[in-house]
Amino acid sequence: ASHSARMDFTAPVRRATHELKREADVLLKWLDPKFANPKRTQMATRWSQNTTAVMIAARFAPKWDSPGANLAVYSTQHGRGHVNLERTHDRIAKLLTVNITDSRLEAEIVADAGNVRKRFVLGIDLFDEIVPLRSSWSIEFQRAAGSMQMSTGAQIPELQILLRKRWPGDRRWPRLDVAEEEADAGRDAAAPKLVWWYDAPGLSPDETAALREGSPWTTTPLTCSTASALYCRPKDACVPACTLSDCPGAPVVHS
Repeated sequence: ASHSARMDFTAPVRRATHELKREADVLLKWLDPKFANPKRTQMATRWSQNTTAVMIAARFAPKWDSPGANLAVYSTQHGRGHVNLERTHDRIAKLLTVNITDSRLEAEIVADAGNVRKRFVLGIDLFDEIVPLRSSWSIEFQRAAGSMQMSTGAQIPELQILLRKRWPGDRRWPRLDVAEEEADAGRDAAAPKLVWWYDAPGLSPDETAALREGSPWTTTPLTCSTASALYCRPKDACVPACTLSDCPGAPVVHS
């Protein structure tokens, strides 16, 4: 009947067949343990700080300027394909989990990267306490540069996090995580190699100069807890016991 009416169903049948084959291929991939439970890959990360907050940028890639997760959602406009940033943002927001506590930051997203499936993670035990209720995160897009600029106007999704310091002031954090950089003990296996974020939002030349000229904190309640000690803020030191002789000048001698 379709031939007598000269109706051609070739194109829709081929599309349906292609879609069924694609779905079957995906189901077969789930039988592979490496696909179902991909290994953890550290997110490339940069950080910075001002007197009141710590700012972190993370990309869903093992290196800052290398290809990472395939998260782009494409649309067509005037016959040309392009990345739909709004739909890409919504897709990332559905896949991404971020957890901020007073002492730890965690983020995770599972996505295809090239021909494999990867679990991109961020896990940092923080140097000092922050205020989770006043902290926030967002998904931003940055213009690609160099080898990452695959097409004109290409943009890279980036997780940007703002952590409000519990103890704001001119004394800076000497590092982002609680563990010394050269000490492996107690360091999260997923902790990234940290690089300074020079163009972080919220930075100002005056604040940056004041932080660099001032003395950094050397210890915090969190660093002392890793050594099973108590923190004395007037001395900026860990103390063995909660006594006035160990921490003179403090009405509350530990936190």
